[in-house]
Amino acid sequence: MTKSELKSLKQLHQKKYRDEQKSFLVEGKRSIVEAIRENCDIDLILICNELAEKEKELVRQIKEKSIRFEIISYNEIQRISDVENSQGIIARVKFLNYDENLIFDKRNEKKRIIFLENISDPGNMGTIIRTADWFGIDSVIICKDSVDIYNPKVVRSTMGSLFHIPIFVFDDAQKIIKRLKENGYTIYVADLKGEKYNKVSYSTKSVIVFGNEAHGITDTLKKYADKLITIQGKGKAESLNVAVSVGIIISQVCN
Repeated sequence: MTKSELKSLKQLHQKKYRDEQKSFLVEGKRSIVEAIRENCDIDLILICNELAEKEKELVRQIKEKSIRFEIISYNEIQRISDVENSQGIIARVKFLNYDENLIFDKRNEKKRIIFLENISDPGNMGTIIRTADWFGIDSVIICKDSVDIYNPKVVRSTMGSLFHIPIFVFDDAQKIIKRLKENGYTIYVADLKGEKYNKVSYSTKSVIVFGNEAHGITDTLKKYADKLITIQGKGKAESLNVAVSVGIIISQVCN
């Protein structure tokens, strides 16, 4: 590994350079194994000496997939890593791409989609993606103003689910919500003034919209709602964390 290559990898912690290189970093054995299993476009894996000796089966799998890999020192890994104590393995992965027909093909008679507007916290975003994967959500749509899905904290908190579920990032939220309605989806918007989420009958083609942690759904999107839904609280808390809300509601939607 040259100093130039190491610098280029380190730069991927910044969105500007991720967009330029169309690549992002994945850290940790579990997430990298998932990326390999899902046949993601991995163009480099770095492993420290100690881990390479310990994980001979993983090294064999990497070689079998003809993925370029380099064995370097733990200190070099740590200089690239975004975490205080790296597991000793980092991969550079090309941006994930999915066909929009997965969501806009009118022949799809059964789809459950999560639509995220202006989600700003990386931990929340990662947890939502992981939760969507757990409950079998078909796709996740994210508005551009949300946190970058390739942010290192998002990638880590998905625990590999980033590679299991199609995720689409769009610039114009209003344009996309209109297209979804035109393609036969029923739009459910999470809102404090909505109907109890567990009293609603959900369509086989459903889009569940969740908004910003502090401000909720914008009025621009809310006007496209076929139904407002809410989680009724019993205690004194002002609101629920958005990732928790997603888990509660989609557990009902996917039941």
